[in-house]
Amino acid sequence: MKKLFFLIFVLFFQNLLYPQSGWMEQSRIPDYSLRAIDFANNNTGCAVGTGGIIIRTTNSGANWNYQIINAPQGLTGIKFINENTGFAVGAYSMFRSGNGGLNWNIHLTYPDIVVPTDIIHNIHDSSLYFVDRNSIWKSTSHGGTWYIVYNGGGNIQALKKVFFTSATTGFCVGGKGVTNGVVLKTTNGGVNWSEKSPADLSRFLYSSYFINNYTGYVVGLSNNFKGMLYKTTDGAESWTKLVDTLTGGAVDCSFTNESTGYLIASSNKIYKTTDAGLNFNIQIIPFSSEGFSQIKFIDEHTGYVVGTPGLIMKTTSGGTTFINYFGEIPLKFGLDQNFPNPFNPSTSINFQVPKKSLVVLKVFDLTGREIQTLVNESMKMGTYSVNFNAYNLSSGVYFYRLSTDEFVLSRKMTLIK
Repeated sequence: MKKLFFLIFVLFFQNLLYPQSGWMEQSRIPDYSLRAIDFANNNTGCAVGTGGIIIRTTNSGANWNYQIINAPQGLTGIKFINENTGFAVGAYSMFRSGNGGLNWNIHLTYPDIVVPTDIIHNIHDSSLYFVDRNSIWKSTSHGGTWYIVYNGGGNIQALKKVFFTSATTGFCVGGKGVTNGVVLKTTNGGVNWSEKSPADLSRFLYSSYFINNYTGYVVGLSNNFKGMLYKTTDGAESWTKLVDTLTGGAVDCSFTNESTGYLIASSNKIYKTTDAGLNFNIQIIPFSSEGFSQIKFIDEHTGYVVGTPGLIMKTTSGGTTFINYFGEIPLKFGLDQNFPNPFNPSTSINFQVPKKSLVVLKVFDLTGREIQTLVNESMKMGTYSVNFNAYNLSSGVYFYRLSTDEFVLSRKMTLIK
């Protein structure tokens, strides 16, 4: 009861502190780490983690309630196959809910050597898959029975994530041997798997995200212990290394369309790309964390990150840069000159909203190419300030534009490095 009261207090306090944050903290439960999150619908979702904790919301994260189930080794994955039925996996046991995550019961147990790290629902044919350290398991009976479709033996030691783009095509990533990563691919619904790893891949892969059968990304830890990102456009036949210098290992990624994606690192950083991975901007997180585990978007703008301690963060604006809300009520829409100007590498942009409106604030270069979306959300009346960090841009002139249904205004700013 004391922990529940603490949770409610923290959520209330955070909403006062960050009413218009790009990423808002929704949960922080001491002594627990959250490993995975999934939603049964737009309102109801659950996150799972160490000690058998399951934390649940029925109002899109406005409130979270938790329970501890009999999984002392912890839970590592969760997946809902519809609004009522969900599965959670952990060491030695799988749990099932038939009422949207309210209650959980042991569904099956498996040998001690099986330690699942992920569970997914292939929406293309309603099959289920989970991965453990060496094997990939499949169910075609809504989780009733399971059978192994891949066993890597001693050569594969740390399979992490599985991802399907169709009923037949899927990918699995993880570790191979002591230090190497691996990408596996199937084109026949998991009957056969072949290795499709990048030629220069070293260390481990932690996650993947595929836009379609051909275009996808894998993330992990490079040989110099930096976060790395690879991309394929031919179904994993070849790979291009896009990033290998991120602080901390890259632990997960998620894309909302072919251009816009997010990557989280173990160094408590969230990166966003709007050009299919060619460039990444760090998103400002206005609170501390001990580590991120998973990022999941349920639509183009709404996403969640889970981590430690008992951490859940949410964005409804695609993770815009942190926005300060001053509460002053303006008489009309306005967009101020950024300050400082010229700047290096960050500057503040103030704007005014006289009534509740959908507000979009974007940055462009001299050619008109969009550089970054700073704001894209419904905002109540007030005066706001948003920070723009151009750490990865070259010196030059840039434009920023504020748009609403009733107002459009652009201004010029100069970056000098």
